[in-house]
Formats: sequence, C-alpha cells, structure tokens
Amino acid sequence: MNTPWKPTNWRRPCPSWTRLLPTRHLKLAVGGHALPPPPLVERFLHELQSLPADAVAVVHCTHGINRTGFLIAIALVRLHGYSLCDALDAFAKIRPPGVWREEYIKALHDSFGGPPPPVPEKPEWEHRTETLTSRWGG
Repeated sequence: MNTPWKPTNWRRPCPSWTRLLPTRHLKLAVGGHALPPPPLVERFLHELQSLPADAVAVVHCTHGINRTGFLIAIALVRLHGYSLCDALDAFAKIRPPGVWREEYIKALHDSFGGPPPPVPEKPEWEHRTETLTSRWGG
C-alpha cells in the first residue's frame, strides 16, 4: 500500500480527494510543448507497472491533452498491447480532441509504426491563444 504523501513543490494544495485515499504523487517535469524524453517515459512506465493491480493512476499536464495523451498512448501500446491508432482513439474519447500536436503524433508513429494516425484539428481555445499571443507580442 502506498503511503500518503503531500508534495512540497505544488503551487496549489493537493486535491481534497487525495487525503481520503492512500496516495502517491509523482511529478515528472516536462517543458511545455516538449516531448517527454525517453528516460522520463521509462520512469513513467516503471511507476505504472509498480502500482497494485487495483490502483488508479491519474495523469495530467497543464491542459491534460498532448503530454498526457503522449504518455498514456505509450502506456496503452507498451503495457496493454493496443495499436497506436487504438491508443490515440481511446485517449481522444475520454479527453477530446485527443493528442493534436503533430510533433507528438509523429514521434509516436516513428516509435511504433503502423498506419499513420490522423491528426485532430486544434481545439478552439488554441486558436484563441494564438490570437492573444500575436496581439500582445508574446
């Protein structure tokens, strides 16, 4: 059983539900818009494999889409035998629109092969972010 642990490097306190269950928090730092490096991916997979069979893993990045989906897709392919397209489809169903950054999908396809997965359209909020960034010179 995991020992409850509160991280000290969070900007926000732990969600209240983490105090109700045995919880282990693992923070894997990945820069925004950056592909998780192979050692981090291997650590992520190792941590998933070390969980008890009935454990629930919660994975989230800033928006909970591209980096999260990239790692979950790798786990579904390597640990659960999914094809890459099936892994990306499964993630897209629970977190629309799914992994939509082309560089993430290309990196996954380069690793696993198979038919090239389709690249979803950018979410509407990303278009608004680009407009604000260009308007404010960022």
